Amino acid sequence: MGASSSTEKISAEQHELETLATSTGSLPSLQKAFEKLADPQTKSIPLKSLQKCFCFNFREPISQASHMPENFPKLLSNLGTSIVDLFFITDKEGVDWIQFLRGYIKCCGRMPTSALINILCKLYAATSSKAGFPLKVEFESDDIDCKISGYFTSRDVLMFLPICWIMSQSSRMLKLSQGQAKIEMPDTNHLLLSAVTSCAEDVKGLNVWDCSISDMEVQLPAQKFHMWVLSTVPTLAHCFTQYVHARIRRLAISEVQLSLPFEFLSRGFPLLYIYIIILH
Repeated sequence: MGASSSTEKISAEQHELETLATSTGSLPSLQKAFEKLADPQTKSIPLKSLQKCFCFNFREPISQASHMPENFPKLLSNLGTSIVDLFFITDKEGVDWIQFLRGYIKCCGRMPTSALINILCKLYAATSSKAGFPLKVEFESDDIDCKISGYFTSRDVLMFLPICWIMSQSSRMLKLSQGQAKIEMPDTNHLLLSAVTSCAEDVKGLNVWDCSISDMEVQLPAQKFHMWVLSTVPTLAHCFTQYVHARIRRLAISEVQLSLPFEFLSRGFPLLYIYIIILH
């Protein structure tokens, strides 16, 4: 059981982590989620179960006409594994209560917006690497506020923005009660063009108003892109926290499977239609 009984002695670290979790209002949800996922014998969550909690399941796109890159579904399919590997660090086959709390605080603890953007960039870089297309971005340390170097390409940002939107909408998706619901993802091309014109070192030879968005290959220095997110779309920084919190809370209150299979359907540029199916 995640919660400690009054007769159990708890470590100073566990007490501190439980206090931090309480400050976010999530301790009861974390306790219930841990009870549902943990193996009663080992008192730890199997890694595969935790990965499944944070992952998406996909059906093959029924149309290849979408403006999204072909490897976008592959990127999202590696999201759950990347979250566990990056934040729920363990040298065992499972995550115990303290490691579960520690990982949650790393994802959802109180921190500055700039640190949240760093975490988001780290997650995106790790997920891209697992998907087989590593970024040209480097982090000088494991600290949440470490310096970022290297660059994102415009194609990276083309996938970064939609994955952020999907994570921000996770709570809404999980609350859908019908067997099938249609979510219309907003056009993010104007944000991509804003990032390119704000961050690219040299855009003199590029006509951003008359070019193919999906074929654009422009380098955006990582530090400039970080500042662009902070100044232009700071609310984007909270999408990962929203995603993790929604998954934990839903697991705590329901038996609904959290792995959502959905299809990418193209109905023409600029909208990407996503069908979400929730299994009961």
